[in-house]
Amino acid sequence: MSDNLIKLTPEQKKQMKDLWPELFVPGGLDVDLLINQMKQFPHTVEKYELGFSGKTRAKKTITQKINKELFYSEGKSVHGESSQNLFIEGDNIDALRLLVNEYEDRIKMITIDPPYNTGSDTFIYADKFHREHEAEQIAPAKKKQKQVKNNSGQIHSNWLSMMYPRMILAKKLLSDSGVLFVSIDDNEAYALKLLLDEVFGEENFLGNIIWNSTKSVTNTALLSVSHTHNLVYFKNLEYHKKNRTAFRLPDTPLGFSNPDNDERGPWKADPFQVEGERPNQMYEIINPLTGKVYLPNPGCSWKNDLQKFQTLMTEGRIVFGSTGQSGPQRKRFLFEAMERGRVAKSLWTDIETTSNGTSYLEKLVGKKIFTNPKPLSLIQRFIQLGTNNDNDIVLDFFGGSGTTAEAVMVQNRADGKHRNFILVTLAEIIDERTQAGKNALSLGCNTIADVARLRLLKAIEKLELEKIGEEQSTKEDLGFRYLICS
Repeated sequence: MSDNLIKLTPEQKKQMKDLWPELFVPGGLDVDLLINQMKQFPHTVEKYELGFSGKTRAKKTITQKINKELFYSEGKSVHGESSQNLFIEGDNIDALRLLVNEYEDRIKMITIDPPYNTGSDTFIYADKFHREHEAEQIAPAKKKQKQVKNNSGQIHSNWLSMMYPRMILAKKLLSDSGVLFVSIDDNEAYALKLLLDEVFGEENFLGNIIWNSTKSVTNTALLSVSHTHNLVYFKNLEYHKKNRTAFRLPDTPLGFSNPDNDERGPWKADPFQVEGERPNQMYEIINPLTGKVYLPNPGCSWKNDLQKFQTLMTEGRIVFGSTGQSGPQRKRFLFEAMERGRVAKSLWTDIETTSNGTSYLEKLVGKKIFTNPKPLSLIQRFIQLGTNNDNDIVLDFFGGSGTTAEAVMVQNRADGKHRNFILVTLAEIIDERTQAGKNALSLGCNTIADVARLRLLKAIEKLELEKIGEEQSTKEDLGFRYLICS
């Protein structure tokens, strides 16, 4: 028994005994036993957070001194003397840290398709700090794969340690009105959601866009996976709440007509009811042709209050069905729809698949040189949602085959805007064991960066050959400055 005792009041003694009865000896609480007991617990307050091995060290990489620079390559650039687009060859953790110096709070949209964590891949983004921290990062690739397969916790920790500092830097780069799109599969979608909640704030999570990324069925699978997650975060959700129409897709003329020759042009008849009972929107509406009285359905209200409804009637914006004998509807004109845009849904089944992305790239360069690139239409839709002004900058720091860079140029051509891109991709050596790798080598591509550059050369050539107006062609930025991070 220790001589080191603490005298307690009866109430204190009761509370402590309820928690740790084994710490009490005749005369009071044994401090030595208490100290030994407390050593078993962390000296921090428990809180809700995502924890993984290597997290602290991963965060430190952001502030580590960097001894690399961005060097301009005139020979690899296209119209480099005038282009505002950047193509950066190098590890994205280094590139991001350098970009923060000039582009902090300036990027309007980031879209990334990071490497999916299959549990057997050797991470090509294995940062130096991580190789030193984890023994399996130093081991030969085959040995590493064998070790990783037997440790699912370390698989996830390695991947999250890779993503964590990159996401912190991504947030620094985004403008206050900026938006992030991250494409990911089921293996890490849920851990990534927790990580992004921590970095961006759970309150800035917009939603998960489910993209039907493959139409084919894997007959040997228990469940044929046909979707890809696309997690969407704002830098500041409050900005977008105040500017709702900024995050919209362009509307289309589909379904608009002008049966009554309204001088304001084509229109659609929208419902005049909304869910929820609002006392000032529960009035009677009388059909002027039939005299029938209408009230909102149970649990609903009219879309506007009585005064606004009367104004709409005066303006000829309320119709009662195609024959004039139904309930009230409100005219929505095409010009209004085009100005406001349409709200995007969270399920995308109308976008092309990865198979389309593969076949398009093969047709563009002449051979299949990359496996399952994202289709242009997916990234173009992100761009339509995430950017709305000239000079908006789109960043992709897992650049792969260069889909995002081409999508920016194609979308600029489609809507006449003048966005710019920053693409970061690795100089990863082509795997000559695959057919795609052999094809890439035959086209003079030795690295993934070479593949992306070839793609953009072909895409620029294609855009320059297509007929456009002379005025538009002089404003387009069909080029890039090629920078090497070393």
